[in-house]
Amino acid sequence: MVSTQTGLQAEPTFCGQTISSVAPEILALNSAFQAAAASVPRSQPNVNFVGSTLSALNPNYDLFFPGYRTPRSWQMNLGLQKEIRPGAVLSVDYVHNIGQHFLIGQDVNHSGAARSFNQANAVAARDAAQIDNGCAPGLGQATCMINSTVASGGTARLGVAGAQAAYSAAGLDSNLQTAGGGPCSYCAFPGVNPIAGNTGAAGGLDILYPDGRSVYSGLQTKLVERIEKPVRFVNVATFELSHVLSKFTSQVLDQSSVNLATDNDFPTRFTGPNALDRKHQITFGGTFDLPFFTKISVVSHFYSPLPQTLELPELTNGGEIFASDWLGTGLGAGGNPEPLPGTTIGQFQRATQIWGLQNVISTYNHNFGGTLTPAGNCLVGNNIQCPGLISGSPVMTTADMTSLGWVMPTLGSVAPNATGAPWVKTLDLKASWPLKVREWLTIEPSASIFNVFNFANEFLPGNLPSSSLIPGQNGLLAPNAAGGVAPGSSLAAFRASYQSGTFAMGSPRAFEFGLRIGF
Repeated sequence: MVSTQTGLQAEPTFCGQTISSVAPEILALNSAFQAAAASVPRSQPNVNFVGSTLSALNPNYDLFFPGYRTPRSWQMNLGLQKEIRPGAVLSVDYVHNIGQHFLIGQDVNHSGAARSFNQANAVAARDAAQIDNGCAPGLGQATCMINSTVASGGTARLGVAGAQAAYSAAGLDSNLQTAGGGPCSYCAFPGVNPIAGNTGAAGGLDILYPDGRSVYSGLQTKLVERIEKPVRFVNVATFELSHVLSKFTSQVLDQSSVNLATDNDFPTRFTGPNALDRKHQITFGGTFDLPFFTKISVVSHFYSPLPQTLELPELTNGGEIFASDWLGTGLGAGGNPEPLPGTTIGQFQRATQIWGLQNVISTYNHNFGGTLTPAGNCLVGNNIQCPGLISGSPVMTTADMTSLGWVMPTLGSVAPNATGAPWVKTLDLKASWPLKVREWLTIEPSASIFNVFNFANEFLPGNLPSSSLIPGQNGLLAPNAAGGVAPGSSLAAFRASYQSGTFAMGSPRAFEFGLRIGF
């Protein structure tokens, strides 16, 4: 045993020895460990045990629904192939795939759901925050909170963000925001379950349900032709042209990873284009066998844009359920923001193009901007719009909620000349010289040019604008958000560039020289 800053620490000297020769030392260490463990009071909880935390949230836990079902898929292919002339074959294939039972996380304790509203907790939290900051208890104190300088010792106002944080910390919020998802007996929206009700005795519990369902449908057309001596100096030419018209829908953008349900009460409510969905994929290419062992190959790809979800921005410093949880089901721990009302997953670049985005935003601003969420309606005592139980006088006035920014945000306008995602375009060229030195030995030097015409490609996977429609300057969307990217410096950030490795489709022109030896 050696003494360290944190206490005694065991440093065994028998590592690497045979067990028979060091057995007494191993037994002595075991006895010392048991004695040390026995000296620790047994009442200390294991902070990593779910039974102690009473909370298990994404992404720290992966708990499976007891009725777990193995994911499966059903696939149907139907194809026709015909030789339309000697050497030319046309193929048409329809592919239909249904994926079932991929995992979607749901908080079964409904943390922050509007229906978990606890009137007494809300009033107590409001008054506690206001008294701590030198304001009177009761209604109509939002302006006092915003202007309060008590927390800074008289040097600075709380401001809107500070007032939001003060109310949230006191419990006027979801247990996810106030208590990190743990049990919160003083929270206004502590979650609800059949056993504990809305008392806040239990924290969030994300369970992985096998509820996911995806559908892929694709029409694949391909024409292949081989021509002997089409022109002088070309011995054989082979051409191929293919087009895929497809649609891939799902409840999540990436079903290969763990995702939380967009609507915690109805996980399959939002179904739309998956992040891998490309409506059109066009490829053409050819190879040409020339004299002097020369082979020229060319291939070109044209892919339509990837979809994105139009999401509400999360801009508060506490109390986000009052600003963007228009579903009223709570905002999941580590989950994506909720989509704009009236839209679905993968809406942008599919049902809504860049030229129609302003109309979507204007419709949202007219119908929802500046209005209360279900949780906000609970605070102002609106029995019709609050799914929870209101058992007393209002906790806040509508004016208080507006002053605190606890209303649904008004979105900025689409930037002038904003650009949507363009098609991916690239054409690659390769020249090679396969030389057969022996029956068993072939040497093939080659030279390749990727993206011969140096097409500029933007918005490739992993470098898309923000799906959250965050505000920018002058009443416009931010220059890094969907609908806010315009030609110039903001677009340059999303242009494909050289990354790790030697090649990525759509990146700027690149040259490659190779030597292949086959034996």
